[in-house]
Amino acid sequence: QSLGTDDEFQPRLHIWVEVALLFILPNAVSLLQSRHNCIFAHVSVFVRTSVSTLLYRKALNVSAAGRMQTSTGQVVNMMSNDTAQLQRFLQFIGFVSVAPLQIVLALVMIFQQVGHATWVGVGVMVVFIPVNVMVFSVISKYRRTVIKCTDSRVKMINEVLNGIRIIKFYAWEKPFRGTISEIREAEMQALTKLAYVQAVGFSMILLSIPIIQPILVFLTYVKIQGKPLDAATAFTTVALFNVMRFPFAFLPMGLVQYLQAKISFIRLKKYMGLPELGEYVVDGTHPDGGYQDGDAVPIVEIKNGSFNWLDPAEADAAATAAATAAAAPPVRKSFFGKEVKAPAAAAADPEAEPPAVSTGLRDISLKITPGSLVAVVGPVGSGKSSLLSCILGEMEALNSSRVYIPMDGKAADNKVGYCAQTPWIVNNTVRENILFGRPFLRDRYDEVVAAAALLDDLAVLPAGDATEIGERGIN
Repeated sequence: QSLGTDDEFQPRLHIWVEVALLFILPNAVSLLQSRHNCIFAHVSVFVRTSVSTLLYRKALNVSAAGRMQTSTGQVVNMMSNDTAQLQRFLQFIGFVSVAPLQIVLALVMIFQQVGHATWVGVGVMVVFIPVNVMVFSVISKYRRTVIKCTDSRVKMINEVLNGIRIIKFYAWEKPFRGTISEIREAEMQALTKLAYVQAVGFSMILLSIPIIQPILVFLTYVKIQGKPLDAATAFTTVALFNVMRFPFAFLPMGLVQYLQAKISFIRLKKYMGLPELGEYVVDGTHPDGGYQDGDAVPIVEIKNGSFNWLDPAEADAAATAAATAAAAPPVRKSFFGKEVKAPAAAAADPEAEPPAVSTGLRDISLKITPGSLVAVVGPVGSGKSSLLSCILGEMEALNSSRVYIPMDGKAADNKVGYCAQTPWIVNNTVRENILFGRPFLRDRYDEVVAAAALLDDLAVLPAGDATEIGERGIN
């Protein structure tokens, strides 16, 4: 007989088949869930790696106008936090996709047990929808605040580390520590509020729905049916509500991850849309060169080229946007939440001349033949470094200017070498910094050390050329 009833039990399958399925199905579900977690973990890692690579390539190709619209702290935050947020969302997307289907199937089977009393549980879910919307909107708001504070903190710490020597010279540790502490305090307050909203929204509201629902459903069932609740219906309904508990838990968490991933995606999209450097370095010789067989073909050639750090079109667009923002009246909120526009500033003259864009290099011609040693001499600010950046393709070409470098089918990084004027060392011994991966040859090494006048310096070091050194005084 059925549990708690006088009806005769009619199994749909053979009794031992059902017993076997009780063992096989949970193991199959566990195996498939493990495989699902493994697949989505791989996908999330691949996506994060791909996005990090895209950010790295974008950082190498972004123009000067694009760099003015972002900061180092923002790029570092996107590389670490935003890519990790996309990874977390992809790990939840499988559970979020299946959760609505699981909830619907559970409700259908509950309806088969308690009838129209199921609609009370559905009504509870509908009533809590505005609460969910409010919780998710607050979480999204605090998430944006946290990201903004994190960008400011990383930017400030990078600036402090880059200028740590000046800060030590002038004893500015306390003011900078106070500034960083204020930014960190604002970030911690936003994180604390975000944690409280998530804890209250999930634990006390969202996760409590599957506990409240069966109580209300059972009360309604007893009132409608007019008979006591039997054990078979009660245990089956409670088991189905327990099945709904995990979808109810993963669905809000997945939606939160979606909101946070959406914010990260918008930030990434904005950065990836920044203007990039134009391709003006051409593989080959100048078309008007007229070189014959046997002639010395120049390895670098420029004819009447003009180059600038900013593209005039981008500079005009930025100036127009800045002027529009300055002319627009600021909007503030009154005590009652209404928007109040402040008096507008004086409008800009539409007939005024746009700001002139200075040209870094104008009408230059250059021809460097193989084997030659060329020295560029000039006062500070005359464009010596700009000329090197122009050859490397790191400036904006004006008037269709080109730099011709014959690569002979090779990639540019196999043809051009550039040693910047910024000194740097690696965290290793002095000898390894001098060799830089080359084999150690005593005669050649002594000759180089003597030519660089390093003998007196090596004599001062405690271990000579075996002394370990590093950047920013880590030794």
